[in-house]
Parts: sequence; C-alpha cells; structure tokens
Amino acid sequence: MRLYFDTSALAKAYTSERGSADVDDFLVRGTTVYLSDLNRVELRCMLARRLRSGEISAVQEQAMWSQFLLDISNEFFEPVALPATAWSVATHLIDRVAPIALRTLDALHVAMAGTLPSITFITADRAQRNAALQLGMPTVGIALD
Repeated sequence: MRLYFDTSALAKAYTSERGSADVDDFLVRGTTVYLSDLNRVELRCMLARRLRSGEISAVQEQAMWSQFLLDISNEFFEPVALPATAWSVATHLIDRVAPIALRTLDALHVAMAGTLPSITFITADRAQRNAALQLGMPTVGIALD
C-alpha cells in the first residue's frame, strides 16, 4: 500500500491522541510512505505550537521531533519533492471542490497527493478528506467521527 499522509494525520504517529493507533496501523501496512518537505515543516510547527501552549513539555517535544528525524534517517519514508505544478493545481482545486473550504496548505497536500501514482491519501482533516474524495482520490479520514 502506497501512502501519503497529510500532516494532521502524520502527527498522530508521534503523539498520543485520538486516531494514533489507526495511523500506526497504516504505517505498518504501508509499503511506501511518502514524505514531503511540507510535512516536515508543518510537523515542526505543530510541535513548537503545542510546546508554546503547554500541551507538551520541552522533553516531549524533543523526543517526538527526534523520533521523526530518526525515522527519516532510517529511510522509513520515501522523500518526495513538491512539484512546481502543485501550486497551480492547488489554486484550481479551490474552485473545483467548492463549496468545500480548503485552506492553503490543505490544498497543497491534496495537490501533492494527486501527483503520486496509486496512493491512498490519509488525513485527519474533514474538509481535506471531502475534497480528495470529490476528486476521486482513494482517501481515509482518521479520527473524524
């Protein structure tokens, strides 16, 4: 199974929250798990935000980030570059999936996933899931009930 995770779902692999077990299950079953620089930046931002808000301690933040970097260095993920066309595809997605309210980075993730062959898109964002489904992309929503 070839997978691309939106960061909202990928983050659940490094935190303990609703949907974490589901994400872990997909990661175990994935034959190829793609990772973009967009995932990396968003995950770093999410961990820093949770530290600032007091949701996690500095020790927890460092442990989560270190595990993520270790997974990258152990080649758990298949790195994939955001293609230049993703920007224009994301721009057009906004109108194509209206009235679904896609945010900027969510549209970029959907556009990115759309460039990868035979993938399942995993997300924990309802609007993003709905947009990907509307485009006919195999999609799984995590912890959306």
